Amino acid sequence: MADILIQTGHSPDARQLLEKAVALDPRDRQSQYELAKLLMDAGEVPRATEMLETVVRSHPDFLAAREQLATGLVRRGDLKAARTEADALLSTDPAAAEGHRITALILWKQHDYDASLAECAESLAADPDSLQMQFLQALELWQLDRKKEARRIFVHAAKGKPNAARLASAEVFCRLVLCDAQDIGIVSDFLHKNRWSVMPPPQ
Repeated sequence: MADILIQTGHSPDARQLLEKAVALDPRDRQSQYELAKLLMDAGEVPRATEMLETVVRSHPDFLAAREQLATGLVRRGDLKAARTEADALLSTDPAAAEGHRITALILWKQHDYDASLAECAESLAADPDSLQMQFLQALELWQLDRKKEARRIFVHAAKGKPNAARLASAEVFCRLVLCDAQDIGIVSDFLHKNRWSVMPPPQ
């Protein structure tokens, strides 16, 4: 039921259901994971990461939870702990898209754009439909002054989706996951220059 509410844009109702489910059964890893994702989206990163740490401790093979935990750690600025999670994912499976996605984010935060671009390529080899990595790849190319390639990837990532949804996906990922005081100028410039590729002006 919570899944349907989330997909139909009723996140507050979904959160209420998930809060009840977790209170009734604190061992329900799926409800904890889904609730933590909603908390992350709402900006409640400390509580989300605490919940995900609990899930990962009891279920170390729950790769999606480990990736969400690492993403939360990146957003909190704890790159060392995030790297530990990424390395754990890659030690389980060196081709794991999840591990390469987190490593790419960490390298972006460290402004090592070439290395981050290489990690994006590894992630996309395993998961070619990852919008996050396509948008990150475009941002890295933009920062490396390969702007034509960046625009091409941005448009390709947006292909086949409604215009508003494409732009929203890019903005949510770029602003909520990537941006800090140093990144915001790069991302804002990129989105401003590419906005009309995704959402053409009305005729």
